[in-house]
Amino acid sequence: MYAYGFEDGRKNGSGAVGHAGGAPGMSGDLRIYPKTGYVVAVLSNLDPPTATQVSGFLDLRLTGLRAPKRQE
Repeated sequence: MYAYGFEDGRKNGSGAVGHAGGAPGMSGDLRIYPKTGYVVAVLSNLDPPTATQVSGFLDLRLTGLRAPKRQE
């Protein structure tokens, strides 16, 4: 859900709010976790979605959720 450019990804009070964006050659993502006080700011000199992928990796660890297992 978007509100004034900020995305609200919280569920039952857990999760983050923030904003992401980029253009060719740069990308950025900001995630604020109000419940825990963590703030993640990722800036990249690479095309999108690089910054979002990095913050997504951290999100799994900060929220205690587990990534789906890969099937081989």
